[in-house]
Amino acid sequence: MKIIFLDIDGVLNNMIYTIKVFDTLGKDKAYEIIHRDLDIFDPNSLKLLCMLIDKFKNNIKIVLSSTWRLNQEGIDKVKEKIFGTLGYEVPFDITGRHNDMIRGYEIEEYLIKNNLLNSSYIIIDDDTFDITGEKYKGSLNFKNHMVECNHDRGFQEPEYIKSLIMLKREE
Repeated sequence: MKIIFLDIDGVLNNMIYTIKVFDTLGKDKAYEIIHRDLDIFDPNSLKLLCMLIDKFKNNIKIVLSSTWRLNQEGIDKVKEKIFGTLGYEVPFDITGRHNDMIRGYEIEEYLIKNNLLNSSYIIIDDDTFDITGEKYKGSLNFKNHMVECNHDRGFQEPEYIKSLIMLKREE
């Protein structure tokens, strides 16, 4: 089973697309979308993520590691966006919450608790300071599993290609 640990802010929503929506639709319409969808998801980022999922559709699991996992409304919206774009569902889970809220520990605990240390996984995130940076002092080295997105542009073609290569290399 291949696993994608998924962040949302800076990955599926990003500054460039959000500014474009505000400029195109105006403030009122943009806020209407944010109110309905909790944020403005970049359709290109979402499409690329779904293309990646589709490549491994019978052997992939999404694990939400984003702060969006902290409330049911956020979880439901992420599932709606991903599964609605895909047209089908794949296994979906969330990481637990570590006392220090350090994402590296939350991912490590998930892998250990679910006996997945030898599985093929990637971490798609725009903030790596608490995954591969100095804040995370855990026992795992996530550097070879990290797909870092630029917060301003999110998950785009270079990150899609890197993700695909990383997940395929462990087949």
